[in-house]
Amino acid sequence: MGSFRFEAHENVVTKHHLGKKLHWSQAARWAFINNLGRKDVAVCHVRQIDADTVEIVKRKDQNLGLAFRYLGVDQSGLYERVIINRKEKTVAVDRMDGNWWHESPFIGRRDFFYIENRDGASHADGQLTFVRHDFWMSKLMKFQN
Repeated sequence: MGSFRFEAHENVVTKHHLGKKLHWSQAARWAFINNLGRKDVAVCHVRQIDADTVEIVKRKDQNLGLAFRYLGVDQSGLYERVIINRKEKTVAVDRMDGNWWHESPFIGRRDFFYIENRDGASHADGQLTFVRHDFWMSKLMKFQN
């Protein structure tokens, strides 16, 4: 007889069609300037990966709480990585979380914007689509998010 194991976390993926009137560059502009007006957010790294792709990393100053240090609870949003690809017309926004037990930050959430073509439509006629992938979300928070 097999053993019963309850998983408390799972990956959650949601997809939304934002419409044909929105241009992919609006998502790129939002991803770049989001939270830059706050005094606790700073751009800490910019890198051009190739001729069409740029990576921007923002750091958010936070006080690490007791739950982070003693209970091993994830501290979400330590860094945010934005990858903009002009050739593919895609934007990826990665929320980088930290944990006391891990040496380096890891991806906690990815927001991905791209042009989706349906029914053989050309790339210019496609609609902007948004996909959110939450990694290891608590099952208690699944339906709320």
